[in-house]
This record gives sequence, C-alpha cells and structure tokens, in this order.
Amino acid sequence: MIEPFLSIHSVLGLILCNYLHASALQIAILTTLRPVISFLSFYWGSFIQGDSRSLRWNLMVAHALSLIPFIFVPLFPCVEYMIFASAMFTLFYRAETPALMEIIRRNLSKNQRETSYSSATGAAYVEGILLALFTGWIIEHLDSGWIYLFFFYALIGLFSLFFQARLEISETDSLNQKGARFSFLEPILSGLNLLKTDKQFFRFQLGYFFCGGGLMFAMPAIPFFLTSHGFGFTTLFTSNSAIKEVGMILATPLWGYLMKRFRYETLSGVVFICCAVFLGTLQ
Repeated sequence: MIEPFLSIHSVLGLILCNYLHASALQIAILTTLRPVISFLSFYWGSFIQGDSRSLRWNLMVAHALSLIPFIFVPLFPCVEYMIFASAMFTLFYRAETPALMEIIRRNLSKNQRETSYSSATGAAYVEGILLALFTGWIIEHLDSGWIYLFFFYALIGLFSLFFQARLEISETDSLNQKGARFSFLEPILSGLNLLKTDKQFFRFQLGYFFCGGGLMFAMPAIPFFLTSHGFGFTTLFTSNSAIKEVGMILATPLWGYLMKRFRYETLSGVVFICCAVFLGTLQ
C-alpha cells in the first residue's frame, strides 16, 4: 500500500524545482536530510519489547507518522513544509522495517518468506510502473495536481493500518521480554566496535562511504539538470520510476547469479564505477 507514495516521493526534488522554484540550497538540504534522518530511524527499534502487541504498535505508529505530514500538503504547499514532510517520511518509513522483518520472521517459514517476498516484490514493480505513468500525466496536465496526489497517496498508504491492526503475530519465548533501557550512544558505540573488530567490514564501509558521498554530492544537481532540458513530467516519471522498475525486474536475476560467484566487495565496486561513468557522460 505504500508503493503509490514512493512513486511520487522519489521525484520530490523535481516537483519542487518546477512548481515551487526551490533554490539549490533547498534542494541540497532535501537531499542531504534523507541519509542523515535515516540514521535516527534505528532508534525507533529500541522501543520494541518483543511481544506481539509491541511489534504491532511499533509498526503501525511508524507507518502512520511517515505519511500523516503529507495529508496537510494542500494547507502548506511550500518548500519548507515539503522538506519537513520528506524528512518525517524517510525517518519513519525506514523505522518500521525492524518490526516488519521480525513479524515476517515469526509468521512465515524460510521457504514461505522467500516465496512471499518474490510475489510481493513482483506486484510492487508492476504497480510502480503503472502508477509512474499515471502520476506523471496527472502532474503534467492538472494545475497543482501534485499537491493533491500527495494527499490522496498518503491516504491510500494509511489504509494499510486497517490490515496491520488485524495482523496475527506469533509469540516467541526468546524475545517475549522487556528490552534494555534506551541509550542514545548504544548504536553508535556498537557500530564503532564492529568497525574495530571486523577489518573486512571496515574496508567495505570505508569504500561505501566515499562512493556514497560522491553520489550524495551529485543528487542535488540532478533535478536542475533534468528540468533545464524541458522534460515533461510524464517523461520524468517514466524515466525515474517506470524504467527503474523494469530495470530492477531484469537485473534481479542477474545479481542473484553474480552474488553466488563473486565477492560483494567486487560487485559493489563495479556498481559504483558504472555510476561514476554514467555521471561523467552527462553534459
């Protein structure tokens, strides 16, 4: 139920550039806030106590908080509010993942998880392609259409709370206990300790840091690059969402085949080199 919203949120920078005439600084803030806010999402999982009620509450509250700010977009259609709403979405959309993964682990066997994931992923890809074409057409042909699409897509996403509230979650004795006291420094210290003890992981993260940082520097410029070429929103949504979904469908079997035969570090390096070559060809 969240896929409709992801389709429009992924090109938020393009919308702000075209309709609200966002400055380069505002687009940079929008882009850099997403990875920074994602770090804070890990703390949301510390509120999970282990029982089914806590898991359901954690999932539903995070899901609701990720979408509710966009319901008020028609009242506050400005760059500053859109940046705030985007930050809230990024924070809580990622924060609900630990509870969701734990629920799936408890309710489904390993084979069932793999089958269900494949089916859900395939359905989401098809849905994303259709919605990308529809969303692009609406934004391009209806004045202020993007404002109300955020509103309606957020409502569609919130409708999934109806199903989450009725979700049965299996109890397990090993996790049915109260968690440790919340500590702001605990995730940071655990991460630093992991980097110290696992040298291979440290090297991987160091390379990922530099390559990911380079991509972050490029992201704020992409909305201005695309809008300056006069592309319509149907074209922009098709290229950013529909074609991306098709690429994922085609590439997933290939990556599954390659990951069985090559190291993750090697494959990651190839991906980042391809990204660098692509950005270098843009004029």
